[in-house]
Amino acid sequence: MPPHSELYDLVHSTQGIRLLNWDNSPEDDMTVSSSNPDDSPPPREAMPATNDPEILRLYQIIEFVRDTYLMHADYSTESETSRTYTRPFSYLPPTPRPPENEDGASSSDENLESKRIWLWQQWTYRINAAIKKIVYFCKSLPGFFDQHKDDQMRLIKYGLFEVWLVGAASQVTEFRLLFIDGAFISEQQMAIVFGAEFATLFYHFANTLNTLSLNDTEIGLLAGIVLFSQRRDLDGPEIVEASRELLLKALRLLLSIRHPDEPEIETTLMQKISELEVLGVKYHSQLEWYRNNWHRITIPALFSEVFDIPHVQLLEETPDH
Repeated sequence: MPPHSELYDLVHSTQGIRLLNWDNSPEDDMTVSSSNPDDSPPPREAMPATNDPEILRLYQIIEFVRDTYLMHADYSTESETSRTYTRPFSYLPPTPRPPENEDGASSSDENLESKRIWLWQQWTYRINAAIKKIVYFCKSLPGFFDQHKDDQMRLIKYGLFEVWLVGAASQVTEFRLLFIDGAFISEQQMAIVFGAEFATLFYHFANTLNTLSLNDTEIGLLAGIVLFSQRRDLDGPEIVEASRELLLKALRLLLSIRHPDEPEIETTLMQKISELEVLGVKYHSQLEWYRNNWHRITIPALFSEVFDIPHVQLLEETPDH
């Protein structure tokens, strides 16, 4: 990754982010992180009745991750997400019937590719709108700046889609995903963009994750655990694993508080993480087609840099505007 690119500066700068201060008590370190300054503070988890410094340290992490997640998340599971309107991703405008080839076959494959590119461009602009918030959340997590500098970039680039999906899953209802601007993509449209197998796995993952009724704190911790996954070419895999284990301990403590009658929920979440890793691999493999067809697409520069896809130019508006 060349230095001083937009992504490089975004990942490595500590300006404007919250870092956990271990010298403070949990109460001293926390700040109200609501998008509306008039809102009351979100309800907090019950403090464990213990003087064990390890448990209190984990509780401090729980509270910090919660506030950090709410500060940067587009969606909250604990508040109603309202839209003044919703609209599907647009297909291509009507075009004249394509001419037939010499052998009598129509150019339907070309039409399908054009539709695929058009839907893909709309996808990239919606994901691009969330990238900065996701990066701010990720680099605020305890342990992020303990990683090797190149590993910080690798964790973001390889894990951003998975971290995004952990939060965005709450916006999936059966067979459509709703974005923050009111646009939604259906399972059928996603199958055009990424293939039927990916679309099926995507909606299955999101819908089954939603049945667990996780709150924002649990989702934030889960997203952090997903970020600190073992990625290829890491310089310090043991440091990544240590950061992951710390968040896993915090999540286990929180689950024991919130779900005392659901001992299987931790195992279920570990299974969901495994499913998400498979989705992440399939997502990145699907990007190869768009890399090979980069000259036919227009995507934002930051999205291009995160996912290593060449881009023609940066437009100010989404393709369907």
